[in-house]
Amino acid sequence: MLKIVVIFIAVIILAIALPAVTLGVFDFRTDVIEETFVFDTAAAETNQTVQLAEDLWDASVAYATVVSNDTTEVPTTDSYTKATQALIITDLIASTGHILVVTYNTEGLSGLTGAEEGVTALPLAIIVSIIILPLILVYALLRGR
Repeated sequence: MLKIVVIFIAVIILAIALPAVTLGVFDFRTDVIEETFVFDTAAAETNQTVQLAEDLWDASVAYATVVSNDTTEVPTTDSYTKATQALIITDLIASTGHILVVTYNTEGLSGLTGAEEGVTALPLAIIVSIIILPLILVYALLRGR
């Protein structure tokens, strides 16, 4: 009976820990880079293309944020081209000087052979454990009869 309680508690702990582990794996796999860009927009121009120093993680603008020195504008990331590392920023005020700070995630394990595969397997191992441990619990209950 004690084994059953321990397995049940283990499943609950694994299920609760999964989101934190997934976030931790993401933080371990990526590096955060912050770059500052200074430029002027022309009349009627509200977009600007900036060149990032590193590849944007997963080539997705979801991993990039932009903050302006002008508190009246709220710039957003629109699209990214991986081949040229060009990030298009929109919603800028036209005919204005801008200082934008772009913060983005990039590959953090590129120099470590095998680390990427090992780290990405951790959440899968937890999910498999959440599935397998209840099956062991059911087996133990049925065997005990």
